[in-house]
Amino acid sequence: ASFALVLLLRDATLALWGAEDRLGPRAPGLEGHFTILDRRFPVYDALLIAIGPIVLVSLWVLLTRTSWGHCVRAASEDRDMSALLGVNQPRLLASVFALGSALAAFAGALQMPREPAHLALDLHAVGDAFVVVVVGGLGSIPGAFLASLFIGLTKALCAWAGDVNILGVDLSMPKLTLVVEFVIMALVLMIRPWGLLGKPLTAARLRHQPDTAPQDLSKTQSSLIAAAIVLGVIAISYAGSNDYGLILGVDAMLMVMLAASLHWMMSAAGLHSFGHAAYFGAGAYAAGLLSLKLKWGFFASVLMAPFVAAALAMVFASACIRLSGVYLAMLTLAFSQIIWSVIFQWDALAGGSNGLVGIWPEGVFAERRYFALLVFVLLVLSFFAIRRAQQSYWALALRAARDSPLRLQAQGLSPDALQWFAFVSAAWLAGLAGALFAFSKGSISPDLLSISRSIDVLVMVLLGGLQSLWGPLWGGLSFTGLQDWLARDWSYWRAMLGLMLLGIIMLLPGGLSAMSGSKAFKTIDHLRFAQRMPVLRGLRWLENVNASDASAAMIWLQRLQLDNQAHRFAHELAYSDLKRLELAMVLAQRPSVLLMDEPTAGLPAAARQSLMRLVRQLASEEQLAVLLTEHAMDVVFGFADRLMVMHRGRLIAEGSAQAIAEDEAVREAYLGSLKLHAILAARVSG
Repeated sequence: ASFALVLLLRDATLALWGAEDRLGPRAPGLEGHFTILDRRFPVYDALLIAIGPIVLVSLWVLLTRTSWGHCVRAASEDRDMSALLGVNQPRLLASVFALGSALAAFAGALQMPREPAHLALDLHAVGDAFVVVVVGGLGSIPGAFLASLFIGLTKALCAWAGDVNILGVDLSMPKLTLVVEFVIMALVLMIRPWGLLGKPLTAARLRHQPDTAPQDLSKTQSSLIAAAIVLGVIAISYAGSNDYGLILGVDAMLMVMLAASLHWMMSAAGLHSFGHAAYFGAGAYAAGLLSLKLKWGFFASVLMAPFVAAALAMVFASACIRLSGVYLAMLTLAFSQIIWSVIFQWDALAGGSNGLVGIWPEGVFAERRYFALLVFVLLVLSFFAIRRAQQSYWALALRAARDSPLRLQAQGLSPDALQWFAFVSAAWLAGLAGALFAFSKGSISPDLLSISRSIDVLVMVLLGGLQSLWGPLWGGLSFTGLQDWLARDWSYWRAMLGLMLLGIIMLLPGGLSAMSGSKAFKTIDHLRFAQRMPVLRGLRWLENVNASDASAAMIWLQRLQLDNQAHRFAHELAYSDLKRLELAMVLAQRPSVLLMDEPTAGLPAAARQSLMRLVRQLASEEQLAVLLTEHAMDVVFGFADRLMVMHRGRLIAEGSAQAIAEDEAVREAYLGSLKLHAILAARVSG
C-alpha cells in the first residue's frame, strides 16, 4: 500500500511541478555566514543544527507528558489491550501517521535550500530514514537522534578525508558516502540486534494466517495445470523470434521465478527481505563475468551462477537469521546496498555504472524461442521443486520455527539451521533467475541490485499473496503485465499502477491468490493466539502434531479424539480442543515426565475435569510422571497424588491432599475454611 501511494504521489508531483529539479530560496535573514576558526559557516546550517534538538525534545515531551503520547505508547506495546481500554485505534493511528507525515514534510521543506527536490527523492529519503530508525532502535526517539548524528558525521568525515592509504592500499573515502550508512547499520545490528537504544520486538499478531503445506491436487486441478503447461509450450513454439510478446513473456517468467524465491523465504520460513535483488544481481553478474571474462559457455555459466549467489547468501545468512521483523529486513537491505556499491564502483571487473554488455547465449539457445522454452521448463521445475519442498517434513519444521521457535527448540531442533538453509536456497533460485535474465537481455547494470528492484519483487510477492504457492505466479504476471501495458499507453502510468495496486489491496487484502476463497485467508482470532504462541496457528491439526513426530501424529490425534478433524486449521479449534491439541503435540515426543503449567486456565469446571481425567488416563497408560503447577483447587485436590504448596517464594506445606487440606498455614494463605470444606465435600461426594 505504501508503494502504491508513492507511485501516486510521484506522478502527482510530476503533473503539478514537472520533471525538473527545484531548489528553494533560503529564508530571509539567513542567507549569510559567520566565521568559526577562520572558516565560514552558513547561518542556515546553524539553524538546521538547532532545529534537530528542538524536534527531539518536543517529541519526547509529546510522547511522555501528554495523554495522547501515553495512548500511542500503550498501542505500540499492545494494540488489542489498548482498544479494550477504550482507545479509538483508527483515530489514534491516523494521528500518528499524520504527525509523521508532517514531520517528513517539514524536513523536506528545510532541505530545499540545500538540496534540490527531484522525483527520485522519495526512495532516497525513505532509505535514509529507515536506516536511522533501525540503527537507533525502534521505539526510541533519542536513539534515532543519536543514529542520525553519528551517520551524518561519518559521511561528512568520509567526504572530507579524500583518498587515503591504509597498509599500502589506496582507498577513496568519498566513494564510501554511497554506502557508509548501510555499513554502519550492518555493524550495529550484528552487535546489537535491536539497535543502539531499542528493545526486542513484541510478538507479531497476524490478521491473516500464514501459509501451510499445500494439499494434494485433485484430478481436475492436475488436468488444468497440465493443460496450461501444454498451452504455454505451444504459444512459445509458434511465436516469432522477434515477437514482443515472447520478449515480454520471458521477462514475466523470470520475474515470477524471482518472486517465487522470495515467497519461499517469506512464507514458509517467515524471513522478510528488503534486499533480495542482491542475489538476483549476483547471479546475473556471475553469469556475465563467467561468459565474458572466462569464456565459459552458456550452460556452464547458468549452472554456476546460482551457486555464486548462494555462496554470497551463506556469508550474510548467519547474521540475518539472528534478527526478526524490520531489523531482519533492514539488515538484508544493508548487505544488498553494500554489494550494489561494490559493483557500481568496480570499473575494472564489473564495468562500474556502465555494467556489462555482449552476454548472449550461443548455439541453439541463441534462437529466442528455444531460450524461452528453456526458461519455461525451468520455471515449471522450480514450482514443482518448491511444492515438493513445501510438503516435506523439513518445511513443516521450518513453519514451526516461524510460528513457535521455543516449541521447536524444546523438540530438539534448531530454528537457525532450518532458516539458514531456507535463506540460502532462496538465494540460489534468485541467482538462477538473474543468470537467465543476463542472457535474455545481453547486458546488465548495477540497477539489478538496486533498492527499487528489491521493492518490485516484494510487491509481486505481497500482491500475489503469501498464503498460497501460486501467489508469486499471479503477482509476478500481473505486476509485469500492468507495468508494461501502462508504461506504453499512459503518460502517468505510475499513478495508474498505484491506483490499481491500491484497489487490489483493498478488495483482496490476502493478495490475488485469495480469490480462491480458501479458509486459509479468513481473519483469525489473533488475540487468542498471541496470548497462547504454543500451537502452530497456520498449520492444520495433523501438521501441528507432525511437527513433533510425523509417524505417531494420527495415533495421538485418535487417542485425544481429534482425528475426525485432523485437516482443519488450528485457529478453528475451540479452546478446550486447543488444550488437547497441545497435549497431543507434547505426548507425540514420548516424554517420561510431563510438565504442565496451569493447563486448565480459562476452562470452565466441566472442561477442566474432562481434560484432567484424560491426563490421568494417559499418564497411567504411558507410565508418565506428571508435574503440575495449578491454582484451580478442584484440579489440585481432585487429581494430584502429592501436593507442594508455595507461598511468597517459600514452601509452606507438602504431603497428600488430605494433609494439605488440614494444614492451617495453607488455609490461611490460600483457601479459607468454608471454601476448603466445599471442595472436600464435592470430592468425597463425586
